[in-house]
Amino acid sequence: MRTKTLNVGIVATEHSGDLLGYSLIQSLSQLGNINLFGIGHEKLKSLGLKDPNIETQSLNVMGIIDPIKNLPKILENRKLLTNFLLDSQIDIFIGVDAPDFNMGMHKVMHSKNIHTIQLVSKCLGLA
Repeated sequence: MRTKTLNVGIVATEHSGDLLGYSLIQSLSQLGNINLFGIGHEKLKSLGLKDPNIETQSLNVMGIIDPIKNLPKILENRKLLTNFLLDSQIDIFIGVDAPDFNMGMHKVMHSKNIHTIQLVSKCLGLA
């Protein structure tokens, strides 16, 4: 019996997320064929990640000031990435870390009946 190829959209903007995403995709690939679309680094690219060829440096910002200064570029890149993933006809979307960036894409994917997973979410520190 032949299994269906699963089209997976993934966003791992940081190297730590790339490693987490790599481990997850390796496990999933044991179940069948996977086409991988989105943003990642060396590990995910070694699995054949097809990326939208957008400038991702603006996505690696932290704190309060840098995200605000880069907000127009961040929103533009998120829209380009979301359209790329939809055009790639993904079956599932996986956001790795960066929940503030990924949640907008989760919302769009849900509206298109695409399953989503957020691999690392925010953790509020306890004092």
